[in-house]
Amino acid sequence: MNKLIYVMDPLCGWCYGNSANMLAIKDQFAGQFEFELLMGGMWVPPHTRMGGDDLSKFMEDHAPPMEQTTGATVSKAYYELAKNTNYEFSSLPGSAASVLVKELKPEVVFEFASSVQKRFYQEGMPLDQFNTYQPILINLGIDEKRFEEEWMTEQNLKNAQAEFNTARSLAQGYPTLLIELDGQLGKIASGYFPLDAMQNHLKQFV
Repeated sequence: MNKLIYVMDPLCGWCYGNSANMLAIKDQFAGQFEFELLMGGMWVPPHTRMGGDDLSKFMEDHAPPMEQTTGATVSKAYYELAKNTNYEFSSLPGSAASVLVKELKPEVVFEFASSVQKRFYQEGMPLDQFNTYQPILINLGIDEKRFEEEWMTEQNLKNAQAEFNTARSLAQGYPTLLIELDGQLGKIASGYFPLDAMQNHLKQFV
């Protein structure tokens, strides 16, 4: 079966704005394509950013165009997190979470990654704390105990880094949607895509 590969990052605002569209694509074309989710590793050590007024202002300047285009919302709680000088904006914890879910319950990883971004952007929940993920794990029926035990282990972080390397060999920005047809890989979208246009575009490959 041909495959759609979606490359995103938990800290990527346009990935968050595109999340509902990607879930709709996955639901509609579940029988026609295999689906793979890859974490991009947008901000990882040593290239992370600490919260503070400068970062918050940067987010406040860049989020509104995404909100206007996609309809996704960014909360006051998110901007407060961005002001927190003790909080490190790193893609690693959120990415490692999705990488682990691909082992624990791979069929829900798209829904998991989308829910993580909602917790982050709509509720301002930090991605380096287990309690951010706990209600998502419960809702999706993912083993909480194994997740907590394995999430930030050396092995899972290595797995996340390996996924970053794969993603970077395929995509230069996020989100990116790739299609694999008969072993040949091509790019369908780089950045946000309107749902109806993407649905019509994909029908030609079915």
